[in-house]
Amino acid sequence: ATIATFLTQPVDVVKTRLMTQAASSEAPYTGIVDCVNSMLRTEGIRSFFRGLLPRLLYVAPFAAVQFAVNEQIRSLLLSFRESGGNKMEL
Repeated sequence: ATIATFLTQPVDVVKTRLMTQAASSEAPYTGIVDCVNSMLRTEGIRSFFRGLLPRLLYVAPFAAVQFAVNEQIRSLLLSFRESGGNKMEL
């Protein structure tokens, strides 16, 4: 999950900037390519990863909990199948 978050962060930053420009009176970007070029030219490559840490702090624990729950459900279903489907051992 953290790798996917890292890889999709630049796309989300560009999307957010394009969406929030609608709230201002002037549109600083004419489209996706203009937004990317402007960000690279004025702010550098690091601008595409702004807000990554808070997003990782949100996603990483969620992914860990999801993994643990999936493993518990998997083992529960396997024990149910091994018992012939008659009883569940918790």
